[in-house]
Amino acid sequence: MNEISKEKLKLIDGQFDDVMEHIGWCGAFTLRLYAVMFVIIIWGAMNIASAVFLVADVPHQCAIADDLKVYVEETCDFNWTSNQASLTGPVEDDKLSVCLRYTKSSLFNVSCTYWESGNVTGDNLTEESCTKWSYDNSMFTSTLVTDLNLVCEKKWMTKLPQLLLMFGVLLGALLCGIGSDRWGRRTCFSMSLIILTVFALLTSFVKIFWIFLLIRMMVGVGAIGLCVSGVVYATEITSVRHRVLVNQMLQSSFSIAFMFLALFAYLERRWFYLNLILSIPIIAFVPFYMWFSDESPRWLLSKGKSQAALRSLNRMATVNKTNLSEFFDQFKDNEVLGQENLTIQESDKSKATRVPSSTLDIFRNPTLRVMSMILFYNWFAVTCIYYGLTLNTGSLNGNPFLNFFLIALVEIPANLGAVAVIKAWGRRPTICICNVIAGICLLCMMFTPNSEPTINVMLVLIGKFGTTASFSCIYLYTAELYPTPLRGNGVGICSGWARIGGMVSLLIIMLGDISQNLPFIVFGFIAALAGVSILLLPETKGLPLPDTTHDTEQMYKHRSITLAKQFVPESLRKSCS
Repeated sequence: MNEISKEKLKLIDGQFDDVMEHIGWCGAFTLRLYAVMFVIIIWGAMNIASAVFLVADVPHQCAIADDLKVYVEETCDFNWTSNQASLTGPVEDDKLSVCLRYTKSSLFNVSCTYWESGNVTGDNLTEESCTKWSYDNSMFTSTLVTDLNLVCEKKWMTKLPQLLLMFGVLLGALLCGIGSDRWGRRTCFSMSLIILTVFALLTSFVKIFWIFLLIRMMVGVGAIGLCVSGVVYATEITSVRHRVLVNQMLQSSFSIAFMFLALFAYLERRWFYLNLILSIPIIAFVPFYMWFSDESPRWLLSKGKSQAALRSLNRMATVNKTNLSEFFDQFKDNEVLGQENLTIQESDKSKATRVPSSTLDIFRNPTLRVMSMILFYNWFAVTCIYYGLTLNTGSLNGNPFLNFFLIALVEIPANLGAVAVIKAWGRRPTICICNVIAGICLLCMMFTPNSEPTINVMLVLIGKFGTTASFSCIYLYTAELYPTPLRGNGVGICSGWARIGGMVSLLIIMLGDISQNLPFIVFGFIAALAGVSILLLPETKGLPLPDTTHDTEQMYKHRSITLAKQFVPESLRKSCS
């Protein structure tokens, strides 16, 4: 194993990105860790969205008593058909009511003329609420709705699983953000993985609805914990050159997860077994992650745990078949290394790195406070619009499995395109333009007639494209803005605001009962404001990760504020000057 002295470790405190570049991002250690985290986050994302199919609404009608059918067939001498079934209850909006029916006693007293023509005096038929229902199993064999009869006066309860899961995501984002900074990225990822494994499996075996809701909340805690700690972990062990690619790879896991979820739901139409498919494989990932992972050396350094950081770097270098001693050899003749006082004295930056930090520092420091408020709103906005468009796919006609697959598919080019754009153009302009495009498309839906569904679908897909691209950038951008001791806290709190946005999106969708265009107007303004506000933050393209609050303050102080510097790449500005 490569041996590095503690003094040398102090010397490279400000050159950590160079160390990771030397170790390599495509070695055995990093590639297998990326692969395991990628697959785990895919399964976590599928469990976040699984309620779309586990609690899917199923067409239904009031159950018809068998003895009534027999009575009509024997008395009136004709076979029972759908025409007779449509006469067993009142009509609402030109359809047979699914919540009310005529009492059996009143139906036994009507003549055969009624069963043939439907003509009868209203006074002769009395209504009652349905107590049993028959379900159309052509699309779903069973869901939680069919098992627990969550229809009619209980229909509102079908919204609770997703709402409680989003609340769990909010809780998990906050706890995991704080926990990853306090106890480490690997520890937090491992705990989130265990929580997800246990509670995702329990989902299939709970028959009491309120306990089911609590379990779904814990699924949200575990699933988002994987995302928050995973993105921070991957960002810190990846060199500057490849950070965008790795981050976008992790972001695309949600798109791939949703496509696989649509496929699994199509192949298995019973919610009990579908949930087992989404939960049992997670058990196999636990030992792989525990074996392949190690704690983030950057986090260890920020906590003053030099020896632990040394062991982590040594393991990464050994598995990647690189020699860290070669990294130090290139500094052998450097004057800085020849100064004895630097081997025993810490730089101001190193001192600042080891100053204990708490979550409150994000709000105490003026620079961090301003940056955080802008980031909070952008996370809120992008998630509100993302889930608002995703959860509203039910308004699209056609196969629900295909619709869900297509909504996920459009995210793939958005994620891949964002890789090239943010590497060439930068994080800030990309997020701005993507939000503005999404906002314009959604606002344009005010002027499209309902008789042109193709145009509406295209505008929704373009809006989803812009929102997804912005979503995929905001994780990386946030992780690059916060200093190392507060990075997990910052990403976690921002992710918490994102979950509030997800819950608010459910309320905005309900505005469609007032006006069909109103939700899109609200989403459009939210997106446009987010696109403008992000311009107040500094660009992080090509910069090393800030290790201290002072680094972040300097980054914010020297940010570019002119439109030319915001939107014109530096290489193009130089060529034109």
